[in-house]
Amino acid sequence: MSSKTKSRFTSRTRARKRAVDTLFEAEQRDLGTPGAIRDLLQQRRRVTAAQSPLPEYAIEIVEGVADHLGTIEDLLAQYSTSRPFDRLPSVDRAVLRVGAWEILWNDEVPDVTAIDEAVTIVKEVSTEESPSVVNAMLDAIRKNAAEALQADAALAAAFDAPSEAAHPREEEPVRGGEDAVHGDTADFGEDFDSDRESSGSEWRW
Repeated sequence: MSSKTKSRFTSRTRARKRAVDTLFEAEQRDLGTPGAIRDLLQQRRRVTAAQSPLPEYAIEIVEGVADHLGTIEDLLAQYSTSRPFDRLPSVDRAVLRVGAWEILWNDEVPDVTAIDEAVTIVKEVSTEESPSVVNAMLDAIRKNAAEALQADAALAAAFDAPSEAAHPREEEPVRGGEDAVHGDTADFGEDFDSDRESSGSEWRW
């Protein structure tokens, strides 16, 4: 392997770890919506004396996870093996979110590389059981990638579709004492958490 190739992969690995840091912090601070994750990302993009700037690939990962958070969480809950997804270590959940996004939405990263990188990270920072759990869950997502992407596209289409509230239909005038019948309409929206002050919870590498 050339030094150029080795350097490129090392840079990507560092970026993945920083993305895991940010997602881990978001969970520790109970910032569980796409908007709250993006707000935290904006805070972490600022250069401070305590930490170097986030790599561009780390930013891309966190933004991607926020964009597809609902689909990612559903998949990880579906393919959790040894215990429910919400009972796994927090750092494992952060790593799995990163790995799932790379497998499904980053065509530049081979699936095997995404899985290997995720397993390597949890080997360094989590439990003895974590590498096999992370490997099994991400491999299941890889095998069912087409189905997962179809479900994500359907979810996005549902939220993008204009509602009747935005485009009301013309109603016929009431005649001769007849009761007017009005159909109920549903609005789709997301409830975003407001900014919170940093608690300092962050996974340190």
